[in-house]
Amino acid sequence: MTTPVRGSRSSFVRRMAVSAAVVTGVLYVLALLLIGLTVSEVGEGADSTPMHQCRHTSRRPQDAVVSTHEVRFVPPTILCRTTDGKRFDSGVVSSGYHLTLGVAFATTLVFTAAAFVQADRRAAAAHRG
Repeated sequence: MTTPVRGSRSSFVRRMAVSAAVVTGVLYVLALLLIGLTVSEVGEGADSTPMHQCRHTSRRPQDAVVSTHEVRFVPPTILCRTTDGKRFDSGVVSSGYHLTLGVAFATTLVFTAAAFVQADRRAAAAHRG
């Protein structure tokens, strides 16, 4: 029977914090790439302005005329603007994806905070003993 190595729990928490941060970063970069590819198509060819995703979405208010779009980085999304100043989500990055990104970010925060708490406890124990 093996004896657990002291600090293995803190190593696990640190690894989980790093893993969660990597997953969050990858999800965020993928969303930005999707937005970038979508925006790069605007103005390329006939019927490309205003953005196709803004004109043909169920999120567009009835009888609204789309004038332009704007990119938001937190959360990563494209908002469509109508001629009367209203905004709506284009749906390029789905709400489910936003939820997944939010959960990944929250998980990163939780594991990072736990790693700091464990490091603080370890330092206090070393100082006492």
